[in-house]
Amino acid sequence: SISNIFVDASFAAMSIDLGSQYLKMGVIKQGSPMEIVLNKESRRKTPTLIGMRNGERFFSEPAAQLSLRFPKSVFIHINDVLGKDEGHVLVDEYRKRFPHAPLVAAENGTLFFTDGSTEYSPETLLAMILQNAKAETEAHAGQSVDDVVIAIPPFLTQRERIAIKRAAKIAGLKVLQLLHTGSAAAISWGAFHRKEIDGKTHTMLIYDMGATHITATVAQFYTDDKKETKMKIIGTGYDRSIGGLEMSRRMREHLRERWEKAEKTENPLKDNPRGMAKLMAEAERVKQVLSANTEILSQVEALHEDKNLRLKVTRDELEKLVADMVDRFTPPVDDALKMAGLTIEGLDEVVLMGAATRMPLVQKTLQAHVKRDLGRFLNTDEAIAMGALFQSAHLSKGFKVKPLPIEETVLFPIQAEFSSVDESGSPVARQSALFPFTSVYPSPNPRAISFKSYRDDFEFTVSYGNLEHLNERQRSEFAERELVKVGVSDMKNAVEELKEGDEWKETKVGFTIDKSGIVRVKSAEVVINRPRGAMEALKDSITGMFSKAEEEKGEGESEEEGGEKEKGEGEQVKEEEKKEDKKEEEKKEEEEKATEAKDEKKEVKEEEKKEEEPKKHNSTVIVKDGIARVKLSLSKERLDKANTDENDLKETQKILDGFARAERVKREREAAENELEALAFDTSLLLDEESFTKMATEKERTKIETLVKETRAWLEDEAGVETPTEEFKTKRRALVKAVEVVKKRIQEKKDAPEIMKELKAVIPKAKVIVANVEEKDEDLKGDIKKVIEDVEKWVEKNDKEVADNEDLSYSVLEARLKEDRVREAAKSLKRKIEKRRKEEERKKKKEEEELKKKEEEEKKKNEGEEKKEGEETKEELKRIVSELDDIAIKVSDGRINDEVLYHLRVSDR
Repeated sequence: SISNIFVDASFAAMSIDLGSQYLKMGVIKQGSPMEIVLNKESRRKTPTLIGMRNGERFFSEPAAQLSLRFPKSVFIHINDVLGKDEGHVLVDEYRKRFPHAPLVAAENGTLFFTDGSTEYSPETLLAMILQNAKAETEAHAGQSVDDVVIAIPPFLTQRERIAIKRAAKIAGLKVLQLLHTGSAAAISWGAFHRKEIDGKTHTMLIYDMGATHITATVAQFYTDDKKETKMKIIGTGYDRSIGGLEMSRRMREHLRERWEKAEKTENPLKDNPRGMAKLMAEAERVKQVLSANTEILSQVEALHEDKNLRLKVTRDELEKLVADMVDRFTPPVDDALKMAGLTIEGLDEVVLMGAATRMPLVQKTLQAHVKRDLGRFLNTDEAIAMGALFQSAHLSKGFKVKPLPIEETVLFPIQAEFSSVDESGSPVARQSALFPFTSVYPSPNPRAISFKSYRDDFEFTVSYGNLEHLNERQRSEFAERELVKVGVSDMKNAVEELKEGDEWKETKVGFTIDKSGIVRVKSAEVVINRPRGAMEALKDSITGMFSKAEEEKGEGESEEEGGEKEKGEGEQVKEEEKKEDKKEEEKKEEEEKATEAKDEKKEVKEEEKKEEEPKKHNSTVIVKDGIARVKLSLSKERLDKANTDENDLKETQKILDGFARAERVKREREAAENELEALAFDTSLLLDEESFTKMATEKERTKIETLVKETRAWLEDEAGVETPTEEFKTKRRALVKAVEVVKKRIQEKKDAPEIMKELKAVIPKAKVIVANVEEKDEDLKGDIKKVIEDVEKWVEKNDKEVADNEDLSYSVLEARLKEDRVREAAKSLKRKIEKRRKEEERKKKKEEEELKKKEEEEKKKNEGEEKKEGEETKEELKRIVSELDDIAIKVSDGRINDEVLYHLRVSDR
């Protein structure tokens, strides 16, 4: 459950479902569950558009409203032309849908949107939209948010993916992953239904019809040997030129044609950008209403030439308009199943996503095709954003989430193209598959290509592979098949490493696909067989252990490899297919996330490198088994026109920073203007209140009236967008100062009677305290008597009536201080008396203790003397007893005489 996510207090993460028409944002932070972000208008989805007018930017709903008034000032569906050039089939489709869009092309085909004075690339505008999404999320979360997972359609090309990541970087976001929308939707279900998957395989097809495209994703959930739930995308189908927007466009044209037949106009409606924008908005509304109702009254006020539109439209009309589109609703499902190697019977569920799937015709067509009930348990608007947010929490270092590992499959195969020679020595073009169709990514180990014949620096090309699994329309959407020209240099260094007995084995170039589906050229090296004697082999093995460690600590360019079996020229190597230790595959979650973060950072850095990287001399690494590896340098030149220039990125960042500064200045100026205007208005109301005017002198009233009049006139006639913020603040300070004189007098006279009453009451109380002081404490009354006398004189002098518009001869603060002085003097007298009494008690107690001590000493002395006498008596008795013993002896002998009788008498005594 969501409660299983634990958060570091200093972190937050977000997600963006980057739709063509709307985007949704999710956020998670400390102490809060995952949630959808509400924008400034308190809506859960935000239009993906931006407006530019008079140097000011508009986002979200304000931009949508601006598009109805000034359609050429608002740039819409930017994603549809991102990463494309003039002449692209999808750009032609865009112009058909939006004939008045301010989209222009440079001589080289590069596309720009223009506001009439400045041109902006789609990447720049997308960066602005993402920057606004970041700001909205931070305002909602109450803290900064940098980490993001962006949900994108699975059919985006390498160029489009790179453009989105660059736009996000410009916006100040750290992209943890570009996650496919179908995968995100699947995560939103699988992450919270693990118990339903436990011990079995669950296969789900997610059908998503959005504004501009259809995707079908086959997701398979299963439990591994360790009873951990995992997910694999095993099939994908798509149509990127059909969706709800095309339905709305057709409805727009239908309404236009019907209205033009009924209304005679001087100019065609289609030539009116504002009218066409209004009609497009109405067509969108009509389409949505007809998804739930069979008919609707369509109305647009002042559509064109001050004429209104009022037409009844039925669901049947809409379905007839899109009848030729129906055949394109289901092929993505068939393509996804074919890629997955499944039939419809192999699915456990078919789930609907996307706003356009609410249309009854879409549901009816799809249900007839799959011959089963359609699930609607995923939130159409929010499931993708929530799934991407779960993944963002998983990848962000500040969260601990029970992972749901994902495996994606390659939709567009990638290959390497290079020149080689045949057995006769003739040049021949070759291709080698790098990431074939349906291969899995991201892979924990890169793949490599082996080149055997090259001894000098060489080049090869990375391109899309065989696209025969796509239909003709889909293949036409690939304007460029070639992606990157890769240059391998520093081969001379490798030749110089050759020693007697060495055998040049091969040149290896490593590749990988990152989590965002972007192909990376990772590293290049020459592999040399270097036979060694027994002792040298032992030495090399030990050295290689340390060299390998050093290599791994470097830029991550070396990879462990599988078997060193002989390979042909350009043959692909799957590195480490059979791992020596399975524990490497099952690392702890924290270690895995740390590695992912490190790789992501490294990938971003590599993406931003200049086309020509500086060459470096690399040292030879000697490894065990007599293999020497020499690192080579790589250069990369984009052939698909993907912009990876760091300087361009910085320039775009300057554009955004400039807008941010201007908007901050504008906000401050508007706030200062609003404050001044509000103050002038409030002050004018005060001048109409007798309670205020009677407390002001004639001079003060005149001054305030003059300032109010001058300020309001200045605001109406002179102040404008160019007026400095400080000028508003200066005028406000002057008006505040004039008004505060009277307001202070009003407040003083309001508070004065009460405080004077309290002061008069405290003086008699203080006198009572003085009168009750005992005669022996007379010497302590001097200070309080003087205070009372001074305060009484002050009261007598200042407690007088004055005119309403005159100031009191004293301040309320002064009166309070006088009262405090009397109270403090009384408290001080009490403290002094208490102190004296305590001193007296301490003195008395000390005397009593001394007397008691003396008595105890006398008592001890007497007891000592008595004790001494008792000891003497005791000794005398002992002597007598001894004598009696002698007498007893004599008695026993019969010798009783006068002496015995004497002693008897003594004993008796």
